[in-house]
Amino acid sequence: MKPIVDLQGNIALPEGDVVLTTHNLVGLGDHAIYSTLPKRFKDIGRKVYIDKDIGARNDQILEAFWMRNPYIDGLTDRKANAGYVRQGLFYEVANRFDESGSIEAMERAHGLPPPYSIAPYINYAPKPFHIDLSQHVLLDFSATSSQIDNKGISEFMRAMKGKFRNAPFLQLLMPKWASLHPAEIACESVQVDGIYMYLDMLAACRGWIGSEAGGQSLAAAVRGEHLATEYDVRPEVRVCITPQTHNDRGYVFSGVGYRDTQFCQDHSSDWHFPHEMVNHAYDLRCAISLQQMRARG
Repeated sequence: MKPIVDLQGNIALPEGDVVLTTHNLVGLGDHAIYSTLPKRFKDIGRKVYIDKDIGARNDQILEAFWMRNPYIDGLTDRKANAGYVRQGLFYEVANRFDESGSIEAMERAHGLPPPYSIAPYINYAPKPFHIDLSQHVLLDFSATSSQIDNKGISEFMRAMKGKFRNAPFLQLLMPKWASLHPAEIACESVQVDGIYMYLDMLAACRGWIGSEAGGQSLAAAVRGEHLATEYDVRPEVRVCITPQTHNDRGYVFSGVGYRDTQFCQDHSSDWHFPHEMVNHAYDLRCAISLQQMRARG
């Protein structure tokens, strides 16, 4: 058992073929933060496999991020050495390089060299949408795990109306299998039938605003390798986020602008301090101790 980080903070690449898993993380946003790894490893000549037991909340997530991914060599039942197995290190790296964004932090956590990616990767070319959305700002506050109160959303909406100079807003209504919570904003709405229609609309719109949920990952992917400060790039993406999620740096993208809200259900801490960080610190101490003891023998 070799430590994946040395005492100077240098991170080792996974050994042998890369076997990626998302373990028990099944949301769209969860899969998105790993999505650039296959291409990055392929670029340095490595074979990349996906854990055959990988799971998601719906089949379109698996298809969009993995089944359509041309950089994956197939499914395997071999022990994973990439993805969730480095989740604790990922949070540590995201905190260390705190302005880099989640995609860069995940690539760094796997020992990959620069240049780092900015956006999630989806192998899909959006199709022209049948409605002209070039002046519209899309809204998506549907979520499974986000805990932002209505007060926070309403104040965020007020600020975004000013930012986008009262551009027409269009609310996206998600299928029941994609979101547990129905939208609660009174404005013009459209039913979205799945990820690919969502991507088509994102490619056609002026901007996107929403919460810290899977929709922001799709918006960041369509925006592509552009920083949030590149204001002429579409769609322009802004997210209402809780302080804990923002401070953890685990689900933030360099191409997205964030606005914090105090109106959320968890007021006990400014950080989540995910359990993966605790496990990583313990595992690393054990690995370093083992290495030191064997070196003395």
